[in-house]
Amino acid sequence: MTHPRYGSPPVRYPDGTIATGYQGADTDPRNSRVYDACASKDVNGKLFIDYGYNRTIQRRGAPYDGLLHVGSQYAGTFDIGKDAACPSWNDYARASALQAIDYGLDSMYTDNFSPWDSFGFEPVRKAFGEWSVATFREYLSAHFTARELASMGVRDLKSFDVRTYLRAIATAWGGSPDDLNDTVWRDPRWLDDPVWRAYKIHRRQNGARALSGYYHAVKDAAAAAGKPDFPVTGNDFQGFNLGWARGDLDMVNAEVTYTPSAVLASGKYGYGLPPLGSYVPVYKRAREQARGRLGIFWLYVSPDLAGHPGIADVLQYQALANHILPEPWTGVARPQTAGSDTTTAAFNLFLGSARATFGRRTGVEEIGVYYSSSSELAHLTLNGWPDRSGPKHSLSFLGWGTALTWLHQQWRTLPEWKLTPEALSGLKLLIIPNSEVFDPSDVPVLKNWIAHGGKLIVAGSSGARAGEPANFEALGTSSLAGIVEALYVREDPGVEFANAQADRPDRLQAFAAALSAVGFSGMVKAVDAPYTVGITLYDDAQNLRRFIDVNNTNIDVASDTIHRTAPMHVEVTLPRWLNAKNVVARVLTPDGANVGVAVRQIREGVIAIDLTEVLRYASVVLQPGQ
Repeated sequence: MTHPRYGSPPVRYPDGTIATGYQGADTDPRNSRVYDACASKDVNGKLFIDYGYNRTIQRRGAPYDGLLHVGSQYAGTFDIGKDAACPSWNDYARASALQAIDYGLDSMYTDNFSPWDSFGFEPVRKAFGEWSVATFREYLSAHFTARELASMGVRDLKSFDVRTYLRAIATAWGGSPDDLNDTVWRDPRWLDDPVWRAYKIHRRQNGARALSGYYHAVKDAAAAAGKPDFPVTGNDFQGFNLGWARGDLDMVNAEVTYTPSAVLASGKYGYGLPPLGSYVPVYKRAREQARGRLGIFWLYVSPDLAGHPGIADVLQYQALANHILPEPWTGVARPQTAGSDTTTAAFNLFLGSARATFGRRTGVEEIGVYYSSSSELAHLTLNGWPDRSGPKHSLSFLGWGTALTWLHQQWRTLPEWKLTPEALSGLKLLIIPNSEVFDPSDVPVLKNWIAHGGKLIVAGSSGARAGEPANFEALGTSSLAGIVEALYVREDPGVEFANAQADRPDRLQAFAAALSAVGFSGMVKAVDAPYTVGITLYDDAQNLRRFIDVNNTNIDVASDTIHRTAPMHVEVTLPRWLNAKNVVARVLTPDGANVGVAVRQIREGVIAIDLTEVLRYASVVLQPGQ
């Protein structure tokens, strides 16, 4: 604490007491009051600890000197989850980052840039650190009147402990609160308990502030050490992260697992491998939670598929077509990464050759797909989803995003915290996919956008609850019901699509019909291109370039065989600054010289592109002719 360069204020309890010494024997590091003051705790007030066990020592039976006795096992390491509300963690981040930078660090990769350590998917186990419990009283005081608090069961705010309240409710419902596995913690009645709803919102807000504070602490340390250009990247964007990260991150750098098994909030079969599976919606959502245009994803597969070149190429080039770069150490980092040193080197060689051309391009998007992290959070009990299938919004977002990609529509994720007139002004269509939470205060923004030509599709039971300012209260009438210009798709095809597998392609017609019903066709027409062909547009207006990225996902996973596309005819509307009469095309591709392209104007502002077979990926670059 007193070091002239790396020192920081002492760790304190919420009441200001300095956390020194131990609670129990000082030979056990778990007894440190630093952890007691600032670490994650379960609903019973016990530390959340994740232990690391040495299996060799367990089998050998000795020696155990220096190890921690945990039940019938011995642990050599343990992880303490951070209580995000404790300010000392950012003091620690600044000091440790500064020291690392002094020793040559040039960037910061941060694991668990998410609720993982402090809230998790099972909050009953880790969401109740001392600082979060204490600051919740301040949150209640600031957002509810005394009468409202009394109706919620909070009568003496100064002594109120949310853990005691939740344990009492669990007991009243017939549960055993000491048992964190008791089914009472997953009871759906929690979704309508006003105190639990308020605590979730409080934790989202202090978690987002903590991540922002961490980001700025590291950046400030880097600037103080003479490295103002110091990237901070973060993990945990694969399935859901409840909206904790909201832009204070330079770039997503996340692990994803392509498996046929279900993962959180991804339907019966999970995201899965192409051609029927897709992580494109995850890529597009994750990029909106950071500042950079690009993201990095570590592409994991099951061990029996690791190193397969066909799978690696399909995943790598699908990622590239969606402004995502695969983690560069594929084949080396872990045995479950797709591909090998050979496939990684070949991909990086192609990427290097295209870098100068690709460097300034940005996505061209006409459709926004609304992402409501509040709908995920509102559906969370103290021990995960009440029905284990997850909120309909998550499934619908996955379904609509995948279907739009397969229909060759140009779309982006529009998170709830980015629903602004400026963000909407660049879109022609917005889709709200079964978003249980939609705050009424955001409706005027939509109406104003619609008045200026925007089109809206509302799917499923969207708008059933208010947003954070109104404590996720259930609404008698949908907050979106009064937008008469919207198309309401009561039978949301997105949820069923996410829970389907082999018949997913047959379900595309429902999405195409909804687009047609609002009079939307899109700037790309590729009638003969199947769903296994991805078509993504980018622009570099400064250099007068439009890009049409084509990636192929038609793989037989069992044999690791990629089947070439058929020749394609694609019609694309051009931007005003690119004259269709005078446009020329070239192709950047890793497939060699076998990919050919011809272009011609077919009407004012629209160009036809005829492309020969593509094995993995081709980017058609359109520019003015001489």
